[in-house]
Amino acid sequence: MSGVREHTGSRLREFWPPALLLGGLVVLWEISPSFGVLTAIVPPPSLVLKTLIDKHQVYIDNLSITLVEIALGFAVGFVIGLLTGLAIVYGRVAGQVLQPLIVTSQAIPVISLAPLLVILMGFGMEPRIVIVALAVFFPITLNTVAGLRSADQETIDLLKSYGASRRMIFRWIEIPSALPFVLAGVQLGLTYSVIGAVVAEWVGSGRGLGKLMLLRQSSFGVEVTYAAVALTAVVALVLLGGVHLVRRRLMPWEIAGRVEA
Repeated sequence: MSGVREHTGSRLREFWPPALLLGGLVVLWEISPSFGVLTAIVPPPSLVLKTLIDKHQVYIDNLSITLVEIALGFAVGFVIGLLTGLAIVYGRVAGQVLQPLIVTSQAIPVISLAPLLVILMGFGMEPRIVIVALAVFFPITLNTVAGLRSADQETIDLLKSYGASRRMIFRWIEIPSALPFVLAGVQLGLTYSVIGAVVAEWVGSGRGLGKLMLLRQSSFGVEVTYAAVALTAVVALVLLGGVHLVRRRLMPWEIAGRVEA
């Protein structure tokens, strides 16, 4: 129990410095008009917050659309990426064919495909979901492959010598070895999914947080764009925080190791 308390205290001590830095930056941002910064270019946080409150229904409606794109795109990208990673590791032909293609395709920015997908699929939600899925697919696939291949071969050989089945080795050795890599891929994938959804909305959407960011081009104030950016950042942080909680639940030995350390 004392070890857990020490770990909690250590985590809080790690949290305070960045929190204080962030708070200081927000204060400086708030008083920036006193130093001659134009609010028409850099609105203070209080004005951004007021915009979020005054236009909360607009932001909720557009946020719901972006969240649907992120959720569906991430689900599709995660499942396909996981299956592709398994195929590369356990399928000899698939590994020889798919892995070089996937590695080579990394040279093509996924976002650059957005205009082409809009031309092929129209201005609905489908091309945005595809963009998000592609953004998620690559980190999930590559991390799944790296994780499965990181399993200790000597341990696997030892279990085989005791008559362990292929399923047992996969369940008790390879999955635990791959789990940290897959969760790291999930963290990257979620970050990319938010970016992908927003940029896809810039190209071919009538609604969403990405489209709200472009409203400054019309008669709306710049605070509308800042509020949309701030809300997008909050969504990304909440998603990453959720992954962190899942990671702690699935890999409690990481916390135990930190406590012992």
